[in-house]
Amino acid sequence: MIILFSCDNFFSFSSSQGINFRTDRFIVNTLKSHCLLDYAKSEGKQNLLAENMFVAYFEQCKNINSVDVLAQLAVDAGLNLEAMKK
Repeated sequence: MIILFSCDNFFSFSSSQGINFRTDRFIVNTLKSHCLLDYAKSEGKQNLLAENMFVAYFEQCKNINSVDVLAQLAVDAGLNLEAMKK
């Protein structure tokens, strides 16, 4: 079965699932984010960090290429900030 979504249907459906996508965000480079996710995987925190990044980027329009934003996301996920910098 193929289900086609228009933008309006997509936003209505995602809202009904508790995801509030915003369209006023910037598209940013995600290399730093992916490097941090790789580190988080080694610490067993990848899924939590990925969920936090998702919310930060898609719902809060945060710049997930920013070292400050990534550092806060890392701390929120319980990662060691000093170890992360290595």
